Parts: sequence; structure tokens; C-alpha cells
Amino acid sequence: DKSDIYHSKSTAPTTIIDTLGAGDTFNAALIHSLVNNNELQYALDNACKLASHKCGQQGFANLTQDIEL
Repeated sequence: DKSDIYHSKSTAPTTIIDTLGAGDTFNAALIHSLVNNNELQYALDNACKLASHKCGQQGFANLTQDIEL
């Protein structure tokens, strides 16, 4: 049943600087959104945005700043 399939637009960082931890960032953002009772599509979209943003910076400091979630 395709009604259970979710998609999110890809969001590429301007420059790829550091991909280490991008998957962990995605998982953490998805879990955080779902624990806070957000809809699955919203949670997926934000997790993709944040993981992409992570690839565009070194490390994790201030990861959620300068990004609209």
C-alpha cells in the first residue's frame, strides 16, 4: 500500500565539509520530532534538512542555528 510511503525533498548543503555523524543527526532529529508528537512527514523533512546542514559544517556545535526547521 503506497499510502504508507513517505518522501522528502533532498536538501544539499552549499559545500560538503564533514559528513561524519550525518546519519546520527538524521536519526536524532527524526526521533526528537516524533517524541514531540509531530507528524511523520514533518519529522522526516526536518531530519533531512538537519542532516544536510550537518554535512555543510565541521562538527556539531550550533547545528540548529541558521536553519529554519
